[in-house]
Amino acid sequence: MKKDELIDSVFEAIKEYGTATTFFHMAMADTMGLCPSDIKALDLIRRKGGLTAGELGTHTGLASASVTSLIDRLEKHGYVNRVRGKRDRRRIKVEAVPEKIDVIYSQILPLKSKTRDRLGRFNADELETIRNFLKDSSELLREGSKRLNPNAEKLLGVNCG
Repeated sequence: MKKDELIDSVFEAIKEYGTATTFFHMAMADTMGLCPSDIKALDLIRRKGGLTAGELGTHTGLASASVTSLIDRLEKHGYVNRVRGKRDRRRIKVEAVPEKIDVIYSQILPLKSKTRDRLGRFNADELETIRNFLKDSSELLREGSKRLNPNAEKLLGVNCG
């Protein structure tokens, strides 16, 4: 296969992967009673070890009212708690509820295991290339999102209960 044809086939594989990922997140969110954007925000809260509303707004680009609605939805379903700061009681940190997170991630462990097995087929140099490509692509997607809609926070959480 010529290089241009191979690049085109990689683009097709990326589109297919993106579609499959979107549908997976939609199915996952549906089982949790949330929107896909909510579970992505929840994952961000989990990975960062908790965030203040302001920090969540900074990471997501959401306006403060949208952040409040997002936190309210996650709290209503029992996925996060608002925790007052020990030194400054006015500071509220949003933390993931570990028991709920464990249930969520137990549902995706088989997928993670199978993905690890498939990644195990590649050598270290190939894995580094894959990682670098994914990181670069993620940055391009973030830039593209901002270019398409500088007010993307209005889309996050739309039609979510």
